[in-house]
Amino acid sequence: MKLPLALIASGLIGGLLLLNGGKVSPGPSPAGDVLQQSYAADRISQVAVLRDLAKQPFDGTTDDGRKQAGEWFNAQRFRNRANDFGGYTDRVAEAIAANAEDALAAELEGK
Repeated sequence: MKLPLALIASGLIGGLLLLNGGKVSPGPSPAGDVLQQSYAADRISQVAVLRDLAKQPFDGTTDDGRKQAGEWFNAQRFRNRANDFGGYTDRVAEAIAANAEDALAAELEGK
């Protein structure tokens, strides 16, 4: 049964779509884009989690091993999210305080 891995993959895809308002938008991000910087930091964290997962004793050839690996991964994958997205969160807070959310969105869209 490969259900845990399917749940992990769908969670990753769903999370990415939620972060982008459900829209997939190819294209370059502006220089100094705080959201892109957060994505880059998160990418480093996700690779570190995968490296840590590789060191775990889970047996991916068994249902129980896949389940344990999926649970471990889900518990670990957001461990640095607050730090990785701290700059973006701060910018959103500043935009809220200035009633400038739309301006921040436009900036992040490169407009």
